[in-house]
Amino acid sequence: MLTKTQAKQKLVQFDNVTGDTDRRPLSTYNLRPRKRKNLFKDVSQAKKGLFSDSDQDRISTQELRHVKRRPTPFPLSWHRGSRTERPSATRQEFEEKPGKSAGRKTSTYGQRRKKRKILSNSDKQKLRAIRTAVFQSKYKEMYMIGRGGFGDVFAGSRIKDNLPVAIKHIPQRNIYSKLRDRDGNRIPTEVALMLKLTWQKGGSAAHVQLLDWYDLFNQVILVLERPVPSVDLFRYCRYRSKHILGEDQAKAIMKQLIVEVKFIDNKGIFHRDLKLENILIKTNSEEPQIWVIDFGVGCFYTKRSVYRVFQGTPQHVPPEYNLRGRYRAGPTTVWQLGVVLFEMLHDEDFSTIPFLLNKMLMNKYLSAECLDFLDGCLKIFPMERKTLEELQFHPWLNQKTSIFSLFGS
Repeated sequence: MLTKTQAKQKLVQFDNVTGDTDRRPLSTYNLRPRKRKNLFKDVSQAKKGLFSDSDQDRISTQELRHVKRRPTPFPLSWHRGSRTERPSATRQEFEEKPGKSAGRKTSTYGQRRKKRKILSNSDKQKLRAIRTAVFQSKYKEMYMIGRGGFGDVFAGSRIKDNLPVAIKHIPQRNIYSKLRDRDGNRIPTEVALMLKLTWQKGGSAAHVQLLDWYDLFNQVILVLERPVPSVDLFRYCRYRSKHILGEDQAKAIMKQLIVEVKFIDNKGIFHRDLKLENILIKTNSEEPQIWVIDFGVGCFYTKRSVYRVFQGTPQHVPPEYNLRGRYRAGPTTVWQLGVVLFEMLHDEDFSTIPFLLNKMLMNKYLSAECLDFLDGCLKIFPMERKTLEELQFHPWLNQKTSIFSLFGS
């Protein structure tokens, strides 16, 4: 144990290092640590003053008021997680140090994030006018081709080469979430999802590409590619004489859809609203060719992501959300694939509650392999459903398809 003299010398050395010289005399400190057994003495003995501590080591109440707290081993600004900057002199010395660390970028950990500049209303009006003029100089907007819960879609064309495009207008109040890009700017989640699919194409092009987008502060304009001629899968099915597709036609569409959904899933993207209205069919090709559209309620996800707020079509909600109030990306995507296949092969709109109550029956004229595929997608419990890999190699999809059956009525 250190003596008083040695302890005083240590504290003086510490003051010289930390620069804490504005302190009271060391005589006001009780340098002798309190023994643990003194904390459990009888209260009656404490009142009588029968403690074993000597009088010279005690500190009066009046002296305690003037005692400053002993400095911490390091300044508080050096602690991990603190947002205050380190002393500038230390930073300069580190940057000027020659050797291996020379030329390295200094760590920005602990620095206060720069405040984003808040634009005034007049600045927003000027930027809106400029961006609107740029949009109108590049694209020509024509008639409306669709209306959804989040915005309206218009047919259009690019002026320089007459490329058919779809122009989607999303009011600012309908943008439910935003993410930060590489520059730190907040952009709509739908834009971030489509930019990732556009940058990392590799292997699949069965989704519409984002060509351009404009933030006008009161709305966001997305410029998307538009396959011509095309129609959504709902109209493709319901405008037929029997209002349904043949099993071979549905199989050809499901093959492409599973490949596209697996590609999206590998990018860590959860579409959340796969249905007939969000799938386009190109009508001038020999075999039906699909495009997945509308990532408005999509999000990024990981394997451990669990969702407690349902986003999508309420009639297609997975059973686990009704039972437990939460759902995951993989089983929900498989459930929605089963809903798409069910509506392609049945002349009725799918709804989860009637299906669970056995009020919606399967078509008895379907093959056994097709019924097994549907049953694997529409299991009540998510752990019993098939995975995307199992669906891709299912016997029903690997059967040979007759070319003539693709041109049904």
